[in-house]
Amino acid sequence: PADRWTAREVVSAFDFGPFARSSKISAVASATVAASASPEDDFAWVGSGTGKSTGDQEHLRSKLLGLGSTFQDFDRRVEEDTRRRRELEEQRMQEIVEALSRLEERIGDEANAREEAALMVSESVGRCLDHMVFSMQASIVDRFRGLGRCIESLADRCSNVERGIQQFRGEIPSKLGVETAALRHAL
Repeated sequence: PADRWTAREVVSAFDFGPFARSSKISAVASATVAASASPEDDFAWVGSGTGKSTGDQEHLRSKLLGLGSTFQDFDRRVEEDTRRRRELEEQRMQEIVEALSRLEERIGDEANAREEAALMVSESVGRCLDHMVFSMQASIVDRFRGLGRCIESLADRCSNVERGIQQFRGEIPSKLGVETAALRHAL
C-alpha cells in the first residue's frame, strides 16, 4: 500500500545524530535494516499515521534507538581501533629508530675495528718489507764480496797467464831458468 515505508526510507528518515552525516554509517545502517527486514518484521511497515498502534510505533522507535546506540558503539570501537593502530605504528617506528641506532653503532664499531685491522696490516707489511729489503741488501752485499774475491782471483790468474806467456816468449826468465842460473852460480 501507499501508506507503508520501506526499511531504507525508515533509516533515512530517522535522525542518527552525528552518524546521519556519515555516508558510510548510513549505508551500514541501511544495509543492516534491509538485511533484518522481512514481511513479518516490525521494520516492514511504518505508516504515516494509519496502521499499527502507538505501542507498536514506540516499540519500533526503541528498536531504532537501540540501533543508533549500536552505531555509537561502532563509532567508538572504530576510534579505539584507530587510536590503537596509531599507537602500534608509533611503537613500530620507535622500534625501527632504535634498531637503526643500534645498527649505526655496530657499523661504527665495525668501521673502527677495520681501521685498526688495516693499521695493523699496514705495520705488519711495513715490517715484512723492511726485513725483506734488509735480507736482499745483505744477500747483495755477500754476492758483491764473493764477486770481488772472484775478480781478485781472476786477476791473479790472468797475471800468472801473462807471466807464463812472457816466459814462453823469453821476455822474462822462467822460474826454472832463474833457479838453474842460481845453481850454476852457487856451484
